[in-house]
Amino acid sequence: MKTGKPTSLPATEPIAVHTVQIEGDDVYVALSDSFKQGEK
Repeated sequence: MKTGKPTSLPATEPIAVHTVQIEGDDVYVALSDSFKQGEK
């Protein structure tokens, strides 16, 4: 899901989405826009 906007029922309300980056066995989930600037 890229935008959080529902595309079919039963979902009717959009949800939050987060940027995810995978490095080897590590998964980083950005909870703010600072992740996009290279901060982890």
